Amino acid sequence: MNTELFLEELESYLKTELSDALVRYHLDYYRNYIEMEVEDGKSEFEVIEALGSPRVIGKNIILTQHMNNDTKTVYTQSYDESKEENNKRNLTGNIKKYAIIAAVIFIIVFILALVLRLIFLAFPILLVFIVVSYFINSSGKR
Repeated sequence: MNTELFLEELESYLKTELSDALVRYHLDYYRNYIEMEVEDGKSEFEVIEALGSPRVIGKNIILTQHMNNDTKTVYTQSYDESKEENNKRNLTGNIKKYAIIAAVIFIIVFILALVLRLIFLAFPILLVFIVVSYFINSSGKR
C-alpha cells in the first residue's frame, strides 16, 4: 500500500464521523509523518506497514474524538454545576451580610430611641429644676 491509498482509506473512514476540518487535520498529520519517516531513510512501505490498518487508525481517532467530546461535555456540565453552586453560596453570603447590616442599623436606631427618650423624659424635670433654681437664686438676692 502506498501513501495515497493509505490516506484515501483513512479519509473514507474518518468522513463518516468527523467534520471536514478534523479529517483534513488527521490526514495532514499522517501525510507529514510518512514523509518525515521516508526522509529518515525508511521506505514508504515500511512506514505504512508499521502504522497498521487505516481503518483501525480511523476507528481510534473517532473513538478518541468522541471521548474528548464527552469529556468536554462532562467538564462543561460540572463547570456549570460548580458555577451554580458558587452563585448559591454567594447569594447565601449576601443574605447574611444584609441581615448583619440590618441588625446593626436596628441596634443603632434602638439605642438612639432610648437616648432620645431619656432626654425627653429628663427635659421637663431638668426644666423644672432650672426654673426652681432660678427663682431660689433670684429670691436670695433680694
